Amino acid sequence: MRRQLAGTTVKFDGRGHGTQIEYFHPDGTAHLWYPGNTIAVPSEWKVQAGSAPNGGAVICFRYPKSSYNPVVRQYGGRWECRPGPLFSSDITAIIRGDEFALRTGRIPRIMPRGALLSMAGVETLIGRSIRGDILFGR
Repeated sequence: MRRQLAGTTVKFDGRGHGTQIEYFHPDGTAHLWYPGNTIAVPSEWKVQAGSAPNGGAVICFRYPKSSYNPVVRQYGGRWECRPGPLFSSDITAIIRGDEFALRTGRIPRIMPRGALLSMAGVETLIGRSIRGDILFGR
């Protein structure tokens, strides 16, 4: 899972959140373009093999203490892990590279809260086509 995510930008359509887009840097940092935010949220990410109840991998994130997840009503600062299949079920696209330059901390536009955007909808929002190779899309 780590090999598949490192160096990619991933689009999620999450329950309660709407569309989120996150860049996974190979060094274990990530930057999240979250609905309603004006900047990308930095985080750390890691994959732990064999840590899920079924023996599978989990993916873990640690967002800043000052960050807030309005869906679960919790602040960041500690590692939060999800089984690989549960995490993967929300993925709707994977693009090679840092397609939106999220590692800079900037975002192209404010993502609408609660909206589920198709790839075409993301392109409309940012006013341009996706330039990178789409490795996965649904």
